[in-house]
Amino acid sequence: MGYALDETVIGGPARTFPPTRWDALPEEENRLGRLLGIYWKPVYWWIRCRWRRNNEEAKDLTQGFFARLIQDGSLERVVSERGGLRAYLRSTLHHYLVDHTRRENAVKRGGLLVRLPLDEQEISGDEAYDRGWIAATVGEALRRLKRSLTTEGRETHLRVFLHYYVDRSPDDPRPSYAEVAERWGLLPHDVCNSLVYVRRRLRVILMECVRETVGSDPEAEAELRFVLGG
Repeated sequence: MGYALDETVIGGPARTFPPTRWDALPEEENRLGRLLGIYWKPVYWWIRCRWRRNNEEAKDLTQGFFARLIQDGSLERVVSERGGLRAYLRSTLHHYLVDHTRRENAVKRGGLLVRLPLDEQEISGDEAYDRGWIAATVGEALRRLKRSLTTEGRETHLRVFLHYYVDRSPDDPRPSYAEVAERWGLLPHDVCNSLVYVRRRLRVILMECVRETVGSDPEAEAELRFVLGG
């Protein structure tokens, strides 16, 4: 996509919601804060890729977009109604940016609205949004997985899973069960059992994550298949 993945960081100075904003809110609204953490970067990447905004403009527009949703109550409504949040945000974001561009051009060009071509920009923007959402959702699921396995005392399961699937470059060949077993002082069948167990747990946790953003089990299953590439 041509942009560094760490160009916007939740909680950074001045460009994101203050961390104390959610601390004083009821638990249901704290849940909104967690959802904002998942969707912040997908929205930011979509603005950068489709609307060709620079880093600072994209940060400001992302913050302005979520601020408007919070102020008018629409984000809370769609969450409480358990609607499809991913699609809702993308549609609402499009209208927000069209309105913003119209106002911007009215100031700069005396009311003339210059439309951006939406062929390649639209494709790359949608891909950026979806990839960002997948990355954020998987990241949240991995955080929950780590907490859960650590609490249960299954740190070895976690280490094996991370070493086999996560803690390596995408270009590196995946290690064999024997190599993983030797590294952690296990038997190969222990590695296999650990991976099977953690994969199942991760799928359950991923379902929990996507279930928070949709209104029904069939929708959650469809979103999960989208995350898993199926």
